[in-house]
Amino acid sequence: MDGGHVGNVNGSKSTAMEGINLTGASNTTLSNTMTEGSHLPADPHANQPAYTTTRSRRLKLGSLNCRTLYKHYDIHKSDLFIKYLRLHQFYILLCQETNIRPSTFADTTQLLNMNFQTHQSLWSSHCAILNFSSSFHIDPIKIADDGRFILAKLTIPSENSFSPIYLLNIYAPATNNTGQRNTFFSSLIQYLLSLMSSIPDLLESMLVAGDFNFNFDSACVHHTRQSRFPRDMVQFVGAHFRDCLNDSNRFDEHYTPTFRGGANYSMACLDYIFAGFLLHFIVNNGDISFLSRD
Repeated sequence: MDGGHVGNVNGSKSTAMEGINLTGASNTTLSNTMTEGSHLPADPHANQPAYTTTRSRRLKLGSLNCRTLYKHYDIHKSDLFIKYLRLHQFYILLCQETNIRPSTFADTTQLLNMNFQTHQSLWSSHCAILNFSSSFHIDPIKIADDGRFILAKLTIPSENSFSPIYLLNIYAPATNNTGQRNTFFSSLIQYLLSLMSSIPDLLESMLVAGDFNFNFDSACVHHTRQSRFPRDMVQFVGAHFRDCLNDSNRFDEHYTPTFRGGANYSMACLDYIFAGFLLHFIVNNGDISFLSRD
């Protein structure tokens, strides 16, 4: 995420962080909520209420627009950047605008995996999903042909009672001069809906993060510019997800800016984390942090 923040004029990049408490759900259809474990009656011969044990996991997830993750022209700065990100001790990190050159894709991603010390990773030219914990496992569902989104399933192999979480990392086109951003979102929606017959809990158990390159903020004047406004995506998100970083019910307040640019250095919120209905109420500690250009 690029740009400044009110009161932080030096900020140029930001990460959005989420704390998610996952609780097993072996005896319910709700994913990662409710309780888990075997029933332990006090007296097996008596008709008494059963006791339930609960086991939970915490998932610390970050999302970052990194404006070129590996800078060939300044390797030292790239190394320092990666070391800084590792200090946050994310379990899962979603990166956008990675800008990995096709000609050096294999070598660059191998080097980045080594520097990040990832347990697993999924890469495209524009996005990445990095897993730093051996407790979690990510399986790719789809890496877009143009590299602008990655969809993956996250599971806990040692705990079969935990229902999967689906991760969608997005880096939308920065311009919409010929409708390419609107087309991207429309195609993405149709693809996700096509999966519902085989993955019925996909949307309600999904975390969506990334750089959407447009402002959901209805309090912002740019929100009304129809040529730049992917109405289908706004309606889709509103129907299936909740914003983890902004209060969408506060129509009188602007969202926290994550971008500053243009001739007038205007600020807008272009980067988001959304949670499906089954995940939203177990998400906590959403925050936005800003990184200096230096």
